[in-house]
Amino acid sequence: MRELSIISFNVNGLISFMKRRGYTESTFSRLIENICVNEEVKNNCLNVEKPDIICIQECKMSFKEDLNNSTGCPENYESYFSLAENNKRYSGVATYCLKDTIMVIEAGRGFSWLETSPRQFDINQMMKEENLKDIELSITNIKDKYGVTISEINGEGRCVITDHKHFILLNLYVPLLRSKTEEKEEKEQVLFNGIQTQNQNQTQEEPLENVDPERLRYRLAFHEYLNLSLHVLKHLCGRKVILAGDFNIILEKIDCFADFRRFLGDNKLEDCQVLNPTEILEKSSFDQIYSEMRKLNTEMIKRYNLVDVYRHYYPKIQSKYTCWNQMNQSRIRNQGARIDLFLISKEMVSESTKCEILDHIYGSDHCPILLILKMKEPESMCSLGRSKPPSICSRYLPQCKQKQSTISQFLVLSKGEIKNQCNKTIKSQDFKINCKNSDSSKKLSSNYPHCKHGIPCIKKKVTKPGINKGKLYWGCSKSDQQKCNTFAWVEEANNKNETNHNLKNFIIK
Repeated sequence: MRELSIISFNVNGLISFMKRRGYTESTFSRLIENICVNEEVKNNCLNVEKPDIICIQECKMSFKEDLNNSTGCPENYESYFSLAENNKRYSGVATYCLKDTIMVIEAGRGFSWLETSPRQFDINQMMKEENLKDIELSITNIKDKYGVTISEINGEGRCVITDHKHFILLNLYVPLLRSKTEEKEEKEQVLFNGIQTQNQNQTQEEPLENVDPERLRYRLAFHEYLNLSLHVLKHLCGRKVILAGDFNIILEKIDCFADFRRFLGDNKLEDCQVLNPTEILEKSSFDQIYSEMRKLNTEMIKRYNLVDVYRHYYPKIQSKYTCWNQMNQSRIRNQGARIDLFLISKEMVSESTKCEILDHIYGSDHCPILLILKMKEPESMCSLGRSKPPSICSRYLPQCKQKQSTISQFLVLSKGEIKNQCNKTIKSQDFKINCKNSDSSKKLSSNYPHCKHGIPCIKKKVTKPGINKGKLYWGCSKSDQQKCNTFAWVEEANNKNETNHNLKNFIIK
């Protein structure tokens, strides 16, 4: 038996989080290994080094521009990303699994597998033909009810599913209810912890038009597609599940700061009748809508026999939160809410040993949560007839296959002679650009080196006053927020020897 550690963390932008924690792309592997380590904390038992599985929410990354060999293939981890389409830096989830320790036999982005291959996670081969027809009919009903397709749900990158044989892990970033316009949101209300707070000029009852009806339909459709996934995985395939992530909902009053409890109503959720999701669209206030969404989540937990693991270990503890409003420094006063959860199959509770809120870890408006399971030693992939990770693993993406390159990789040495300023002949080595190693050599000039991102550099000019003003140099082509520190003087035809000397110094340094 061994302990298996699972981390769930909404980082509020993975690239930004990396920089806030003082790391760069070249040290990204260390960030992932130490994502739950705070060296200033003297009690080392609170730190979690090199977690087995890391579920990241709100990556805010682009497949083309941000996902590369560093972020997608850190040294000791395989990764599985689901990001927003059209390269929008919005939403996005990622699951990192420790190599040679965590087995992943299947993986999928979002809920598309329900349409394309509903038997994908049916390793016990329990599903029947009539089940497939029922799934297809359910998908059609959800689409007709809310006007939201599975592809639209997947387009925001809110779910990654990984099959670890003993259990299936769903890494979730559940949509947050939003106001109708971003301008109104900024001026009149603050969306915080899945709850809509109001300013003094607002009435307690908000009309429905202040809740974006499209986002409400999207949220309800997401909920039903998630329910359908759980029905297939648990009831039809007989699988154990772990739901990890940011659920953007406060389940009980004990899970939030006192000032927010008035939005949750007076009745206990178990005493309330659950409305049909379509009836929620007819509600007239945000408070009513939010209350119904809470009841829907509670009903889902009961229907699929799930357990909120943190509350299992700490049923009465208060003032332990996972998210705080950054706009008013509420973390300092610990005025937050617990909306990041581990929900696991009831039959797995006996296999869990710990569930903690790691509120000593900073870098985001959320803090990570930890789940420890006691598991058998993992089987090898080969024993299951599989030798490679699933097809959506980042290692197969073209931008992740290309390792970070340095200027020295595009230089070769050739013997030659150069004369110094004293006209003395000195045996030395002449440096020449070699672009044979570049995949883009056919399209780009043979003189273009690559930066540490593995992409072609661009020429830049020194504008600061001084002896180098006006000189050209090679630099990273990315924006100021993402560029690396690649630097080398550009070779000029009338001063080749001086440029070669600068390149040589760059390599040595």
